[in-house]
Amino acid sequence: MSTNKVDQLETQLTLPKTKRGRKSKKDKVLYQLQLESFANALIEVSKRLPRKISSRGWCYQLEGFNLIDKSQFDYIQGLINLCRKKGLIPIDFVLKDDTRDFYNTESLKPDYETPKEYLIGWLEYIKDIHEGKTDVSYWQSQRYYIQMIVEKIDVRNMFQDICEKYHTRIANAKGWSDLLTRAKLAWKFKEAEEMGLIPVLLYYGDFDPAGIFIADKLRKNLNDIKKGTGWNPKNLIIDKFGLTYDFIRQNNLTWIDNLKTGSGKDLTNPKHRDHNKPYVQDYIKKYGVRKVEANAILIIEDIAVKHCEDVILKYIDVEASEEKYDKLVNERQKEVKDLMNAINFEEKIESLIDKVNKTLVYEIDRKNNRDENNSNQD
Repeated sequence: MSTNKVDQLETQLTLPKTKRGRKSKKDKVLYQLQLESFANALIEVSKRLPRKISSRGWCYQLEGFNLIDKSQFDYIQGLINLCRKKGLIPIDFVLKDDTRDFYNTESLKPDYETPKEYLIGWLEYIKDIHEGKTDVSYWQSQRYYIQMIVEKIDVRNMFQDICEKYHTRIANAKGWSDLLTRAKLAWKFKEAEEMGLIPVLLYYGDFDPAGIFIADKLRKNLNDIKKGTGWNPKNLIIDKFGLTYDFIRQNNLTWIDNLKTGSGKDLTNPKHRDHNKPYVQDYIKKYGVRKVEANAILIIEDIAVKHCEDVILKYIDVEASEEKYDKLVNERQKEVKDLMNAINFEEKIESLIDKVNKTLVYEIDRKNNRDENNSNQD
């Protein structure tokens, strides 16, 4: 976003504030006006974003515009939810948080499908069952095996499609990855090395002291659990991409003029426990008291996704995958198709479909029974 647009946003965006205790009618009206102004500013920003983002993603966006700092994140998330409840912004304005999804959901009023329709549908489906035979590893045609970890759920969602295209495993690390996340990386890399593949970890993180420090410690973090996972990361290639200093400058990403952490504490404060650590002081000497959060690339999605793809393609042999992977899949499918032909599979399925279509009495009886049951209920 250009400086002019940020300036315009600053004039539009006022954080609603309310007093404690009993509020006068005037206070309530003023708060409502501030809330509406805040909501309208968010809607204007959303028009410049290529996709929905989470409520916490909105906090990172506003911090990226130097409008708030991390100490205000909880407050902003509360305001966004209040605007959603009041209808000032759509209820689905933010990205769905699938961590709270309901499972085992079924329709209370499902569309009724007759036994004939149901059975014929499945018979038609299995005529092409050979096309489901895809149990071939994409990586059998490759030299490297790639996994990717990123900071922020919105970045993971942005990169998801391109990673799926190239069969690249991706996860949101959320800062210092926990032991189980590291173990899952290690186990998969161990399996890949046993296949003769070279392991590659692609890392996209924040450009701040902690983000760079985390990237530098990735190998050590995996090495620390080698006895527990049975895998040694000595041959691991680690490729930190995305928010490098050059990438930030080339794409005019906005710097945040502070070094506050997720807890709201300031790394520049001499009382902060990490203030005097080399990784903090070295960062400040090189880049100053400023940072760029991982979510900054949400406003340059096309460029960011292309950059992600270019990094993946450093380790993927597309030609080999098209020649070997597709060939192997086609061979597996042909084997099944040949077996189907040998037993006249399709002909028998067509015969069954024909028999089902001719079975009229059963359907008439079923209809009469349903009509009778409905009549009795009335």
